[in-house]
Amino acid sequence: PRRLREFTISLVANVASASTNLVTVTNGVNTATSAGTPFTSAMVGRQIQIGDDPQYFFINSFTSSAIVVLGNGEGTDVTWPGATDTAASWRIFQTIYTLPTDAESVVSLVGDFEIEEYDGGRAALDGDDPDRSTTSDHPTQWLYAGESSTGVREVEVWPVPTSARLLRGQYARRTPTLSDDADEIGLPRSVIVYGVATEACGMLYAKTGDEAWGNKAGYFGRKAADEEDKFRAIELERMSPPR
Repeated sequence: PRRLREFTISLVANVASASTNLVTVTNGVNTATSAGTPFTSAMVGRQIQIGDDPQYFFINSFTSSAIVVLGNGEGTDVTWPGATDTAASWRIFQTIYTLPTDAESVVSLVGDFEIEEYDGGRAALDGDDPDRSTTSDHPTQWLYAGESSTGVREVEVWPVPTSARLLRGQYARRTPTLSDDADEIGLPRSVIVYGVATEACGMLYAKTGDEAWGNKAGYFGRKAADEEDKFRAIELERMSPPR
């Protein structure tokens, strides 16, 4: 029944190349091959920026600790568009994180301090920092970043975190879609019953003109409002932090 719920985001620290593990990228080829073994399977899905390319890719899949496949963030392989480079620097980072599956919107997000929503959204950030080269020990802003392939909302934090840390937030739940008798709606039964009775009596009054139906609609409407007030008071008590 709770409309607002808590969630956490475990930030991933930015990882940069060293002189011993630079990568080879070949024009028209979808892999980045390192001279060392810096890659892990946990890096799949993270962003990777190679050399001085003004845009970043995603790691679509993990071939070995020396080879990763480049992707577009939607599960499709992409090839390296630039000139072949046998000693390109790289950095792997993660700024995009998936919210809980029932999240509709973010209410708040905090770490060591409150993180504000980015003014202008994704388009503004892509204009200000297209390759996400700005880094910080602690992100200062967040923004909506679309949805995952399964339809779950995602957010992006900025600047790129250089430290692994935990963020805590609160989100508003999506309105549930009712499909069978086992589903539940996030309201007490009494509010729903009195609300439906109000609508039914109002419809009958409109059709018949009988004042009795109008009086019943008014009575059930007051009962619905009373029950909703009780529900709001309980929800406020559950959701408010102790002071």
